[in-house]
Amino acid sequence: MVMSSTKCKCGMLNKWAQDPNTRIVGDKESGNYFVAIAPSTNVPVMFCPSCGARDERFVENYDCSCRSVQGWAEDPDFYVVFDRQFNEYSLTSRDDQNILFHYCPTCGGNLPGSARSEFFEQPSVSEMSELRRKLSSVKSLEDVIALLGPPDEALSPATHDPAKKAIYGLEDIKQTLKYGSVSETLDLSVSENEKGQIRIAFSGKAKSPKP
Repeated sequence: MVMSSTKCKCGMLNKWAQDPNTRIVGDKESGNYFVAIAPSTNVPVMFCPSCGARDERFVENYDCSCRSVQGWAEDPDFYVVFDRQFNEYSLTSRDDQNILFHYCPTCGGNLPGSARSEFFEQPSVSEMSELRRKLSSVKSLEDVIALLGPPDEALSPATHDPAKKAIYGLEDIKQTLKYGSVSETLDLSVSENEKGQIRIAFSGKAKSPKP
């Protein structure tokens, strides 16, 4: 089922509509998407809340003027919530995998900027490049340990529901090694997936609380 009326460049709307745990639904006959903001309230999705119909060839920056999302979040009976710490709006799901709203699904405008940068470091580009270079030849987690030493944390295997794997292209993870001492600005995660492939991910370190 592929919807076409709503403006989306990233393709996430169609994936969410296939996932029964989200509150994004698609109508095959009309080709429209809707967001269930309350038990008996569906509203049309005019713009993808993830990409806002923007891509590298078309970038038009304008702020949300309709305040639809803000209004939904103010109603305690609605499924849209506001995280005051990070200044973010999201749509709750039935499996705690909430959908973060970057753009208003009604008017397509930018929502208020996230405050996450106040709590997490911006990973250094040079440090990421250096770690990628170091790990470019590793074929296994054993190779990673031989190169970087024992990890700060080793996570247990992670498996996904088969339906979600098919929808989102997810991979089961055999094990993940986490390193926090290899960089001043970032935490490194190295995983081995179900195919035996090594995946590298970076995330910004949590900033120390301000006195």
